[in-house]
Amino acid sequence: MGEPHAGGSVAKPDHIPTLEERVDTLSNQVILLISHFRESANNEVDGFLSPKEERERDEAEKGKARLPKFALPQPFDGTMKETKSFVSSLILYIYGRKAEFPSNELKIMFALSYIQGGKVQYWKMKPSI
Repeated sequence: MGEPHAGGSVAKPDHIPTLEERVDTLSNQVILLISHFRESANNEVDGFLSPKEERERDEAEKGKARLPKFALPQPFDGTMKETKSFVSSLILYIYGRKAEFPSNELKIMFALSYIQGGKVQYWKMKPSI
């Protein structure tokens, strides 16, 4: 006797499934697994996730999704050779965490907090007009 297929029929001993038949069989199995997971996900996921994953899921459901981690800019002293690197790191950080910088003033204050010593100390200490 032949081997039973996913559909329940018994194949002839000399029948070798084609690649298309194998893909169809696997596709049907994946569809069944996905539908089973969707039906049971709400009940079974709670015990499956680690405490950290559960906190992250709860935060995401509340609209408090975790922001990606970006390297903080290195302090800038005003040297010409470090200017491009400093500005690039500021842009990456600020745009990567837009939710933390809703206004231009906050972006400027953040940038100024990384300006230290050297020629740029004047910009930081100069009162706004």
